[in-house]
Amino acid sequence: MEVFVPHFADKYRLMVVIPETKEEKTVGKFLEKISRRKIFISQMLRAIDIKSGNEGDEVI
Repeated sequence: MEVFVPHFADKYRLMVVIPETKEEKTVGKFLEKISRRKIFISQMLRAIDIKSGNEGDEVI
């Protein structure tokens, strides 16, 4: 069995998907802990759990 080992370059992206109601708190936590880098915020238009077929905030 092969195990995937990621090899990060100098730049990489971390994606965090959260409900809109937790945006300010989450951004605040990142700003408390990280003194450099950037935060890009964009909307997730639709979230679907393929296995259950559920959609929306309940699948996040």
